[in-house]
Amino acid sequence: MLSQEEVDALVNAKGKPAAEETDKLAKSKGESASSEVSEVALDLFQLLENKLGETIALLTSVPAQTIKERVFLEPASSMGEYRLVISLANTDDGMDVLIYLEEAAARSVLSQIAVKPEDADVFSDTNMDALGRIIEALSVEFSTAVSFLSQKHLDLAVALPKGPSSLQDFLDLTKEYLILEYLLIWDKVEVGKLGFIVEDSSFEKLFSEKDKKDDSPVSLDSLIESMNKQEDGDILSRFSEDLEVEETAEVVVKPVQFGQLNPKTTRDSLQKDSNLDIILDLPVSLTVELGRTHKTLKEILELKPGSIVELERLAGEPVDVLANGVFVAKGEVVVIDETFGVKITEIASKEQRINRIK
Repeated sequence: MLSQEEVDALVNAKGKPAAEETDKLAKSKGESASSEVSEVALDLFQLLENKLGETIALLTSVPAQTIKERVFLEPASSMGEYRLVISLANTDDGMDVLIYLEEAAARSVLSQIAVKPEDADVFSDTNMDALGRIIEALSVEFSTAVSFLSQKHLDLAVALPKGPSSLQDFLDLTKEYLILEYLLIWDKVEVGKLGFIVEDSSFEKLFSEKDKKDDSPVSLDSLIESMNKQEDGDILSRFSEDLEVEETAEVVVKPVQFGQLNPKTTRDSLQKDSNLDIILDLPVSLTVELGRTHKTLKEILELKPGSIVELERLAGEPVDVLANGVFVAKGEVVVIDETFGVKITEIASKEQRINRIK
């Protein structure tokens, strides 16, 4: 339940700029919303909160949620020797973005998505490739949000993580960094933190050149709504290549002119007019199918020399004859000298062929 002071603050916040409302919200939740943090950084912090959890849940099929923890500026020289799972991403203009997960959070995610969960080293190369796909999706959410706020297209090239590393190995000790940190709720359990670290001067430079044609204040809610409208709702489609659609000339549509049908056309005349001879030399693969069966992937992997596979066809039952994979006849298996052959016993009707296709 909100205190009276919080209620009064919410009431008084109506009509104030979005960044100020975000700052008050952050402080009411105990988050670090330093006055040194820019308004656009606070907007980005807000935009990413729900997106990150939704992306992780979509890719892992496990309920996930991200909650804003804190956004702050800190010199690299004052950061501790943290051990994190870190992936380095960078833009074409040289801006570096660190995407990180606390070791506990990474272990929790890997416990569900690991390609080889039996590995003694959960941070093996194979498992880190699987985690890397999630980190790459998070980088897409980050670049999409930054592109929306800066009105510039931003692409991030992401390197795969290599397991827990020292944060100091990725930082320039002479610079100050902007940190956006979120709490990860994984399968309804708090498992640790994840976030983004970017050098503050590079981040602010993106927005210093922003087109300022419209200086009117925009609420944060309208930013989120506009961003949602721009997305197609499918995270997986963001990994496909961008297609450039060229403008085409105006298309002139005309009705189709069909020839007059002659009801007296005979079968002989159709055969005469058709150029059937042209395709008579085309090669056709003839296959005799002894039978089929269905197995699970586990049963397939357990096959070994000497294993017996039972087919869904009775002994002595006619076999199927297929032409280029299409059922055309039934027959009996015969032996000619030392070679197997098939004696055709029935030619498939048109209805039988259609039914097999269905």
